[in-house]
Amino acid sequence: MRIELEDENKKKQQEEHTCQQLSQKHESDLTKKEKRLLEKEKLKVMDWKGKLQYIWMYYKVWIFAAIGIVFLAFGIRSWIENARIKTFLSIAVVDSAGADYETVQENLKELSGIDQDPYQKVDITETLVSNEDGTQLDTYSQVAFVTKVQAQAFDVVLMPETLCSSFEKEGYFMDLDQLLDQDTLQAAGQKVQGNHILVLNQNLKEQFGVEYEPVCVAVLVNAQNTEAASKWLKQLLM
Repeated sequence: MRIELEDENKKKQQEEHTCQQLSQKHESDLTKKEKRLLEKEKLKVMDWKGKLQYIWMYYKVWIFAAIGIVFLAFGIRSWIENARIKTFLSIAVVDSAGADYETVQENLKELSGIDQDPYQKVDITETLVSNEDGTQLDTYSQVAFVTKVQAQAFDVVLMPETLCSSFEKEGYFMDLDQLLDQDTLQAAGQKVQGNHILVLNQNLKEQFGVEYEPVCVAVLVNAQNTEAASKWLKQLLM
């Protein structure tokens, strides 16, 4: 033990002597190894405030670089995760007070057999509002709706019955014969009105936050996710 202490003291003395010699040299004449040794000795004699100031003065660029790399890594990971998420059904709701997104998503994912897939989602748009007499959308909603339909961003729309006729006349809704088999259509009876269905269902109203009844449900003529839309309409007609 005594020998080890003596060796350690000798080593410290040698380092101190070396540092004294290095401190007398010009900084540009020092090697990288000598610079690191000199900085190490400087830090030893400083208090914690001095150490923080020293580290900040000489290493802040590297600190910011490290922080930037961490944020970049998290950003890339988030981008990759978001890129994997796919919309399997997009629903537009008129005059919604706020949809129960989790319940809707769980029900529709289970119906489509993808309830174990975390990268499939339902997209619900709740910002469409009708005018005072409920016969058409207000100006902002009309522009937003037409733009979204042209971009094929909506699959299914829920709206008051008073709005359905005008939208159907303008050719917005897909022919139900293309979506549903004849047995389903015949069994549905009066629930099927032209190219839309009328649903009297309290759970549906609560899930999508609407007060009107019946709820008109239709599939847009250029919908992208017709298979999921068809399965949902069949469930609503049961």
